[in-house]
Amino acid sequence: MLDKGELEEFTNKVRDNSDILTVISKYVALKRRGSQYWGCCPFHNEKTPSFTVSPEKGFFYCFGCHIGGNIFRFISLIEHITYFEAVKLQAERLNIPLPTSNQNKTPSELKLDQQKKDLYEINTLAKNFFHSCLVNTQYGEVGRKYLKLRGITDEAIKDFEIGFAPDSWNALSKALIKKKGKTSEQLIMAGLAKLKKNGLDIYDNFRNRVMIPIVDINGKVVGFGGRILDEQKSFVNQNNFEVPKYLNSPETLIFNKKNLLFGLNKALPEIRNLGYVIIVEGYMDVISVYSAGIKNVVASLGTAFTEEQAKLLSRFTQKIIFCYDNDAAGQKATMRALEIFLNPGAEIKIVVVPDAKDPDEYIHKNGAESFRNLLSKALSMIDYQIQYSLKTTEHMTLEGKINALRKILPFFVKIKDFTMQSEYRKRIAKELMLEEDIIIAETKKFLENPIQQITPIENVPKPVKKLSSLDELQLTAGRMILNMAWYETDTLQYAISVLKIEAFAKVHQEIIHYLKNCIEKNQSPSDITASQYLNDEAISEISNLLIEGNNFAEEEKSQAYAESIKTLKSIMIKKNYAKIIEEIKSLEKYDSNFADNPEYIQKVNKSLELKRELNKLTK
Repeated sequence: MLDKGELEEFTNKVRDNSDILTVISKYVALKRRGSQYWGCCPFHNEKTPSFTVSPEKGFFYCFGCHIGGNIFRFISLIEHITYFEAVKLQAERLNIPLPTSNQNKTPSELKLDQQKKDLYEINTLAKNFFHSCLVNTQYGEVGRKYLKLRGITDEAIKDFEIGFAPDSWNALSKALIKKKGKTSEQLIMAGLAKLKKNGLDIYDNFRNRVMIPIVDINGKVVGFGGRILDEQKSFVNQNNFEVPKYLNSPETLIFNKKNLLFGLNKALPEIRNLGYVIIVEGYMDVISVYSAGIKNVVASLGTAFTEEQAKLLSRFTQKIIFCYDNDAAGQKATMRALEIFLNPGAEIKIVVVPDAKDPDEYIHKNGAESFRNLLSKALSMIDYQIQYSLKTTEHMTLEGKINALRKILPFFVKIKDFTMQSEYRKRIAKELMLEEDIIIAETKKFLENPIQQITPIENVPKPVKKLSSLDELQLTAGRMILNMAWYETDTLQYAISVLKIEAFAKVHQEIIHYLKNCIEKNQSPSDITASQYLNDEAISEISNLLIEGNNFAEEEKSQAYAESIKTLKSIMIKKNYAKIIEEIKSLEKYDSNFADNPEYIQKVNKSLELKRELNKLTK
């Protein structure tokens, strides 16, 4: 566990080695204007760019939704992770190791860390071995022929680093042990080898299979999927024992398939660009769809979609299209997945591929454009559920009709639009040949005892509160003062000596407390310490005021600073004057003898005094 000092030192190191422009450019298309870069905000929908990055200041800010911060705040928001997780993620990208105080770790913790490190390394070595075997050796010829027959291009083989496990009992083991110095124990722990019955020797787990590396979201190889060659099917039948079509790595310290989505690391840029993701069943489906130019596609490593995978996806999008296999197992899997997404935040659609068992086969038969057309006609959850319920439920009897209706209701009640709900109720009534009153009654019963739903992880900017012109002026003046105070603390000391802190907007008061704390500790303010001290609103405001400060030439800043102090004084007087006038009006309304009331006279005199002060200030 890092102490506060170690954590701050590590964060500074990662920040100093990072380029905010490079990082944000991976997610947002930016164009240079002067010293800043502009693009459309990734945190809210807009057509006119209001999102800006200042590499010089090290901050980003959106003038539309008012979100801002440093490089780590951007990563945490775009990836839907915590601030420190963002620091660690950027450190991993830069190959900066997380500092550890070994004296704070137990021997078992140190051993576990080393085992994980070894697993990542050995999986990478295995991936390189399999890939080289496929593309560079005669052993891979059978694999190359198989992939060509499947329509897998050389580009896809390179992109996904597809490989081939030779038809040998120990080709991989020999290569990694003799040439790379790995041990039998490490190979077994990685799921790449198994122990023979004699308890002494090992043999390769993957043999005579096309090998597909399974990569986590950070691009690290965590396991493999091995696909049998089609000619092996006859071998399986003749010998009367089952060889699985797909063989996955067993679970290890770094591989747990319920937490992973195949292809997500490659699909992320296009998911962000298009705003939605396509989920298919298998590796080959992903590779086929991706090769067809549709790159926002992932697979759930089998038919069982998990809540963990749902939460992982919800970090990046709430718009999802399921396109599972067109068989009974695939459609049941679709239904299980839809139940996980029964929440108001997700927009789920379903594609059922016609005349093909899966997307891979459909694309080979009909082409990429035809598959795109299928996506454009994807069914909503309620449409799919109506179709599925009618297909899988005997609904000729009253009991059967009610059973079918109860399968539909969890999706029906999610429709919030009254007109749409009414139309769907009529349609369900027609399809099931039920009276609408029965549907209304069953809906009421369901709502009284609804199924448990999961809540998506969302990152939706809060609505921006509309400010009065006086509040806008207060913020603008405060930004000018705090922009200078960030670099010259004496300017802050002067400002708070001639102004009460209440003259500043509340968010600026928070920043002033932080700056005063820096002065007391004889420290310079920084994005790192500010992120530890301030809330998100204040962090965004710092980004705004530092970026807006770029609009002033150096020779203009002193005058702008003086004018800003004068503006804040004026605003404070105006607000006090408006408040006391309201109090005077209240006394005039509710006190018939207000003219003789000492409190009334005092307030009138105070209002006149404030009026005089304001007149002096505006001369």
